[in-house]
Amino acid sequence: MEGTNTDSDDLYQIAILIDQLKHDDVQQRTTASKNISKIARALGPDRTRDELIPFLTECVDDEDEVIVVIAEELGKLCNNVGGSAHVHKLLPPLELLICGEDNTVRAMSAKSVEHVVDCMSDDNLCTYFFPFLTKLANKDWFTARASAATLLHLGLKRLSVKMQEEVLGLFLRLCKDETPLVRRLAAQHLEAWASLLADSPAKQKELIATYKNFINDDQDSIRIQIVPISIAIAPFVSAEVRQTDILGAVVDVSRDKSWRVRWSLAHRVHDAFNALRGGSSSDSGGKTTSGGAALSESAQTSLATLFNNLLNDAEAEVKGAAASHLSSVCRHLKKTALIEVIVPTAQRLSADPSEFVRSFFATEVNLLAPLLGKEDTVTHILPLLLVLLRDTNSEVRLNVISGLDSINAVIGVDLLSQSLMPAITDLAQDTKWRVRLAVIENTPMLAKQLGVQFFNEKLINLSLAWLGDVVFSIRKAAAQNIRYLTEIFGEDWARTHIVPRIREMQSNAAFAKRMTALFAVQVLLSTSAAVTFHPTASAGSSRAAGKAPAMSHSMVLEVLLPIVLAMASDPVPNIRFTVAKTLAHLAATPTASIKNDSQVQAEIAPVLAKLAADSDRDVRKFATSGPTVPPAVLK
Repeated sequence: MEGTNTDSDDLYQIAILIDQLKHDDVQQRTTASKNISKIARALGPDRTRDELIPFLTECVDDEDEVIVVIAEELGKLCNNVGGSAHVHKLLPPLELLICGEDNTVRAMSAKSVEHVVDCMSDDNLCTYFFPFLTKLANKDWFTARASAATLLHLGLKRLSVKMQEEVLGLFLRLCKDETPLVRRLAAQHLEAWASLLADSPAKQKELIATYKNFINDDQDSIRIQIVPISIAIAPFVSAEVRQTDILGAVVDVSRDKSWRVRWSLAHRVHDAFNALRGGSSSDSGGKTTSGGAALSESAQTSLATLFNNLLNDAEAEVKGAAASHLSSVCRHLKKTALIEVIVPTAQRLSADPSEFVRSFFATEVNLLAPLLGKEDTVTHILPLLLVLLRDTNSEVRLNVISGLDSINAVIGVDLLSQSLMPAITDLAQDTKWRVRLAVIENTPMLAKQLGVQFFNEKLINLSLAWLGDVVFSIRKAAAQNIRYLTEIFGEDWARTHIVPRIREMQSNAAFAKRMTALFAVQVLLSTSAAVTFHPTASAGSSRAAGKAPAMSHSMVLEVLLPIVLAMASDPVPNIRFTVAKTLAHLAATPTASIKNDSQVQAEIAPVLAKLAADSDRDVRKFATSGPTVPPAVLK
């Protein structure tokens, strides 16, 4: 009895779902469509084939949001209609859907057709799917032919030889279709055909002829597919075809009248060159190491000329995209071609009117050094770097400085200092504070790349001079740099070179320099160099709380703490309440050896108590309301 009631409840729920499929509300029909698989399981294979599929065929004339769900669900019904013997019953409703005008519906229907084909037996594929394809490819309405172009390769190897030839003929005809959409979709699926016909040179020759026809298509949307098609089919064709037909197509793309078509090559020029050599193309995550066979002398010359044309393109977008692949492409070229063809163009790019182009070029130009060697790098690359280091755009300068390690590895620190350091020194003293700031922000990177000895000889005086700059942002950035440099070179280096400068500024008559000295102590005590340097910032506003400070316990106790305590009596209230914040941060630092040190706490407590009774209300506020100050310290 209970089993009967359960079956009745299920059938009742199914009846509700079927009624919702006919509901006037679109949302209800959409929700019900998502349960088609559930309905099919309840009905069983026979009723699904005889009742549900005809019903769904009638429902395809609905809103797009409903039929896209139906298209998806039909692909899930392969087992519910009775398996491979009956899965062809799903083709009639899919045929109606795949001919629709909505792109999303057609794409989802194509996916479902793929599922159906995978479930079909070879006999049924020939009996039902082949006529299905033929019918689509011969329909008058272009959406049917467009869908056919995306489906014709499915199950090709499982068809009879005669049918395979007919399907190939249909595909080649669609590649010449009068509707651009059909041709574009056919072009996009040329790769699938190339892989299927890799063992049939005669048929592959027909495909290559069609591929070459796309180059002369009057539609940009077709020609823009040439580069991805070339990269995709290259692994499936012979070296001769690659270095004649495909190379010729790529060269034609580089001369195309449409800048978007040329950009499609510039954007993937490294992949195209690699494919022409028979190597693998890169994915979206980065560039792969080139492989494959060596290119012929004529191919090398053609590729060098092609790439040079892209670097000299009239459109900045094309030049920029090509420049972003400069080093990776030049690995494919001989050194003579690099010097004779690319280097003269590189000289023009260093002064290109477009900041976009110069920025990409500045990122790549350092990477040419390993390809050219020491002598040619000094002759050809260093002059370009000098120009770029004086660029008005900060991103260009940043990109040059970021890659100096490549130059350093080739020519050495001595030559680098003789040639580039004067330019960097000039920038560090530039009258524009934003230029000075860009150099400061990259100083730790230079320090890491060039080493402590080079830094002490060439850059330390600049780093210390910035602490006394007239611009607040420069002083702030210079103080933050102290933390980074201490992490790179160590505490002993800071004790020798930084602390004396802080002590000197501590007693300076200028209020701004005394404040900078105090902030320098803050960043050394902090767990991050990005502490807030502002009079109203809360105590201990480090962004990385929980990590150890840059200085050891002994350094804090013997050097830094006395500097802060000595400034607690400063005549300027801003200094005094910054002292209060600094002491509160130090008292609550997460490092156990400091937080639990009774001597440290004993030295801090009286000063905080004195500041809590200060005549200035802001000083009193920060001395008593710091959120990180342990209550015991304030007692």
